[in-house]
Amino acid sequence: MRLRKEFPKRFAKLIFGLFLFAVAASLTIQAKVGFDPWDVFHVGLAGKLGFRIGFTNIIVGLVVLIITAIFKEKIGLGSIVNMFLVGIFMDLLLYNGVIPPSNGPISGYIMLISGIIIMGFASYFYISAGFGSGPRDSLMVAIARNTKLSIGASRFILEASVTAVGYFLGGMVGPGTLIFVILIGPSVHYVFMLFHYAPHRIKNEGLNETLSYLIKKEK
Repeated sequence: MRLRKEFPKRFAKLIFGLFLFAVAASLTIQAKVGFDPWDVFHVGLAGKLGFRIGFTNIIVGLVVLIITAIFKEKIGLGSIVNMFLVGIFMDLLLYNGVIPPSNGPISGYIMLISGIIIMGFASYFYISAGFGSGPRDSLMVAIARNTKLSIGASRFILEASVTAVGYFLGGMVGPGTLIFVILIGPSVHYVFMLFHYAPHRIKNEGLNETLSYLIKKEK
């Protein structure tokens, strides 16, 4: 019964983390000093496909989720919910003017740094809920697990690679992008250290396990 009783609290933690993640991503976009690596890719791809950024985020999440499954990372409720909610939250924040664009480079860099810090905390909250990492962070964890690199180094490799692809698709790469690539790894790494949490060493709950105790009586 323990998992069933803890479900509401853990699920709320998951949703809170995903909302924070959308806020962080929206801040880096509206900073107008260069998109964060994944949004360089999302915006570039959205321009090619004619989709909204949030919807493109969902499509990319689905593809990345398939790749992480190939790496045998466990797909959990968090992985599925992340794939849809972050994109939906971003569209709500960006297309309703909740987070306005910066009015100059100084405010832009403040927004960017704030987004990077918030993203570190967002990653902790939603991953530590134990429902599995989202598609992109699952790929980060898969890299760390298979290469024995630190979470920070794994995140750097992933972000640098995505930036390169996004640039060739037409995404906006600026000084802020380089700052993001350099700082996002330490942000995630030190937030996890702050909470004494090592995601690549934790056994996440698979989707089948979650559905099992939600639908059936736990033994």
